[in-house]
Amino acid sequence: MNYIKKIATNYNIIPTKKLGQNFLTDESVMANIVSMANVSEAAVLEIGPGIGNMTRELLKARAKKVIAVEFDKNCIASLKLLKNQYPNLKIINADALKINEEELFESNEKIKVVANLPYNIGTALLIKWLKKINLFSSFTLMLQKEVVDRIVANRSTSDYGSLSVICQWLCYTEKLFNVPVEAFWPAPKVTSSVVNLIPHNQPLYDCTLEKLKPFLKMAFAQKRKMLRNNSKLAFREEVNKVFEEYGILPTSRAEELSIDQFCKLANLLWK
Repeated sequence: MNYIKKIATNYNIIPTKKLGQNFLTDESVMANIVSMANVSEAAVLEIGPGIGNMTRELLKARAKKVIAVEFDKNCIASLKLLKNQYPNLKIINADALKINEEELFESNEKIKVVANLPYNIGTALLIKWLKKINLFSSFTLMLQKEVVDRIVANRSTSDYGSLSVICQWLCYTEKLFNVPVEAFWPAPKVTSSVVNLIPHNQPLYDCTLEKLKPFLKMAFAQKRKMLRNNSKLAFREEVNKVFEEYGILPTSRAEELSIDQFCKLANLLWK
């Protein structure tokens, strides 16, 4: 920790809430994340490397190359120390929400994303990547625990929602472990969790994100209401007939539907 603060002081790095900066300092947690990501000979994208703690672990694990995208200009200087030691590191000073990942890697490379994501843009980044899922081979991400719980949630549970359906429709998802606040500097106010997502060879059911996402938004808008009430404008008088056809009880709520049923209803709505 003293080493981290020394680098931060030398480069005038002050973690800010605005940038969602909570630097991971626990070496055992970093080692676990990198080990579970299995980055040997892989093309790796790291978002928010900060002063490069986990970046160093990724490079030591023999990643083929690491592209580190950092928004804070003060952090760039400290990252360049690693660049001198590891020529396979590329540092980009940019907003991760605005980069084109396909321009950073070779067309034949499947990208592994390994990152301690800033809390304020973590979900938005994940959705951005899911829209171009074919670029990636895996995501090993640290996010707020509540976000990870939503990603992996089973149907008929309180955490089950749009994010659960989209992530599990496109990927195998697994929550790996929780990370206590003491593992960061400064300590965040919430617990973090690490999740692994591995894209399916193809989506589990026939649909597109363009069709599915707006339907899910409508279905979960008032998740405690019966779904037929949320869907009435979409299906009009046909709602009961449609539900019967797809084996959905008239009293069902959004959290009780399977991913397959959501895809079928989204396709119907699109028509």
